[in-house]
Amino acid sequence: MRITSYDIYWNGLNTASLTYTKVATVEASQLTYTNAEVVPGLVYKFKVLATSAVGDSSLSDQVTIKAAQKPDAPSLPKLVYQSSTEITINWLAPHDNFDSILDYKVYWDQGK
Repeated sequence: MRITSYDIYWNGLNTASLTYTKVATVEASQLTYTNAEVVPGLVYKFKVLATSAVGDSSLSDQVTIKAAQKPDAPSLPKLVYQSSTEITINWLAPHDNFDSILDYKVYWDQGK
């Protein structure tokens, strides 16, 4: 039998609990679910159930996902080298909050 829909269940803000709450039903052709109400840095657990004309499947295994979180600020930049044509600074990497830091943006005021 054809699958007609999927139910998405999640264990949201209380990850110590084993209780899952149905949060959405999507059409069988969709195969995706987006939740735009997560809190950065919190852990969420999801399961999916398939439905056909015959009935419901068992719940899938869970997937555990930590919502992305901004990194902390880098340390105060320190002067490493200066000349009349060049300035070099460095800083210590901040805590990445378990989401990889992709790059650093350096801003400067030329004093004009």
